[in-house]
Amino acid sequence: MTKSLQSIIFFLTILLLSVLNGQTRYTLAVYSGEWNQSSSWSPAGVPGVRDSVILTSGTVQIPTGQSITAGYIHLSNMATIENYGTLTLAGKLEWENGTITGIGKTIVDSGGTVEIRTGGVHNFEGTIENNGHFLVYAGNVGFLASTTLLTNNNTVELFNKGYLGEHEWGEFVNNGDLFKRDSTGLTELVTVFTNNGTIEITSGELALNLNSTLRGTIYIGEEGTLGSSYGWHSLYNPQLRGEGTLNINGGIFRVRETDLSLPGNLSIHLSNTGQLEGSANITINGVFLWEGGVLGDSATITLSKTASVSLTSPDTKWLGGRVVNQTAMYWNGGTVNLQWDAIFVNDSSFYALAANEVFGNNKGWLQNYGTLIQQGVEGKTTFSPLHFTNYGTLEIESTGFMECLAAFYNEEDGIIKGSGTFFTYNSFQKNSGTVSPGASPDTLHITGNFPQDSAGVLLIELGGYETGFNHDQLIVDGEADLAGTLSVKFIDGFVPQVGDSFIFLNYKSVSGRFDSLSIDGDSLHATVTYNSDHATLVVDGVTGFKKETEARPTAFRLWGNYPNPFNPATTIRYDLPARGLVVLTIYNSAGQKVRTLLNRIQGAGSKKVVWDGRNDLGGTLPSGAYYYRLTSGKQSRSGKMLLLK
Repeated sequence: MTKSLQSIIFFLTILLLSVLNGQTRYTLAVYSGEWNQSSSWSPAGVPGVRDSVILTSGTVQIPTGQSITAGYIHLSNMATIENYGTLTLAGKLEWENGTITGIGKTIVDSGGTVEIRTGGVHNFEGTIENNGHFLVYAGNVGFLASTTLLTNNNTVELFNKGYLGEHEWGEFVNNGDLFKRDSTGLTELVTVFTNNGTIEITSGELALNLNSTLRGTIYIGEEGTLGSSYGWHSLYNPQLRGEGTLNINGGIFRVRETDLSLPGNLSIHLSNTGQLEGSANITINGVFLWEGGVLGDSATITLSKTASVSLTSPDTKWLGGRVVNQTAMYWNGGTVNLQWDAIFVNDSSFYALAANEVFGNNKGWLQNYGTLIQQGVEGKTTFSPLHFTNYGTLEIESTGFMECLAAFYNEEDGIIKGSGTFFTYNSFQKNSGTVSPGASPDTLHITGNFPQDSAGVLLIELGGYETGFNHDQLIVDGEADLAGTLSVKFIDGFVPQVGDSFIFLNYKSVSGRFDSLSIDGDSLHATVTYNSDHATLVVDGVTGFKKETEARPTAFRLWGNYPNPFNPATTIRYDLPARGLVVLTIYNSAGQKVRTLLNRIQGAGSKKVVWDGRNDLGGTLPSGAYYYRLTSGKQSRSGKMLLLK
């Protein structure tokens, strides 16, 4: 159908409705005229509330002090309503194109409707008070002045892929219900925005791209997104609900006055130049994808036990204030810079999976009370806050190379273990905790000096004579300043003989000596000899070993996993009749490897490994069937498990 034919049908429809309803159809008779002058209209007269006004060109004026009540208005093309008084819309404004100028007030009655269905920019300058329905299906709504104000006291519905406040002027105050409805569309609010009512984003994205104040209720549906790429956005205890996404790609989201707990079903995406901060505390309970931007300021941000946290992308991330991690946190990529007063506290599991990246940038504090693990990384991971204090477990896997440029303190409850390299230079300030080389057993390298004070413990496991394969070893590329306890534990049923010696510690130089020697079960007498570049444990006498109360498995056996089906984790149990290399791999239903759970030498015995339903990158895997294969030597066993969410 041609455009001219559509226009003919439209005008015939209006004419027919006017006749049937006793209405008069008015058009502007002059290029410019006042609304209340009969000579301005064709036919002559003044449009009433039951009449239709068709404006396709020219300008109709409402002078200061005049009040007009209109029924139906069709505004299109280059037509202009120049309003310095009050225009009350009792019926419907079909706003195809055209402009509403002037500093007057347009009131949409409770039974009135503003409907925008065409593209282009629909500009207005004064004030619109909506007590009815304001529907935007297409195009942009432009605010022409800093004093332009749209106040919604009832319903605004946005279906458009465009702007509200296109010229970055004016203000939009929502005291009623604001709906964003579109499966793919992006609607941007580029005006100062205040929400005192309800925002409901059922689908599509509503982006706050100037300054905003958020109170009231905000619901983000599963297919909906509340986003920002610019501006200051102040949150005064809004009631956030829904299963959608808060996408902070730019601008600052700042929580003020009252602590805010973000719902567990809501996903947070922080990237680019976005900032999530607060003068009040923030708790994140759902998915948190951190790809860039700034997290934290003067208050505390808590990543709760129910949160799923991943640091991805190569973009730099900034951490400020106090951030407390209580969940499994996966650092997969990008440098994390700490601000001067920043404190990062790990109370749970922090997986350092980012190769050749830096955490700290010579600022702030890192405090580990949980487990900090470097695994699956080819290349070094650098930690460089001003201070790095370990009260929990620091674990470096065999391929790991952890560089610490901070002043490092291993406190009494702290444990350092693993079979990789801990590159401390000369920043290892204090060691009152436990250092446990190996992965039952193996060799741990410390590049730099190694201090151990009177409270410190060096734990060595002995399971045979081959260094790094049957028994642990600590290699220090620097000075070993010794005190405290050397603790020796026997594994895999190993019984040493009188005269056996084990080099358990290598160094470039040594000062001090261990204060005490603790041997598992007081099963032998031994002494430690200190040479110029190594320390040796020498067996002087064997007084007897306790027999193993648990029988060693006689066959290679995979017992399966429990629970099955499972969510979120399951335990895989198996038996090893002899020491050897054990590989445990998880595959999806397409046969693609998704996780290597185990790839190391283990001693004989009954074993178990927990899988948390994540892949090698720390990502959460979907529901479905998964297969696992256990291999040791020439033997292999497989099993099937079901992940349900």
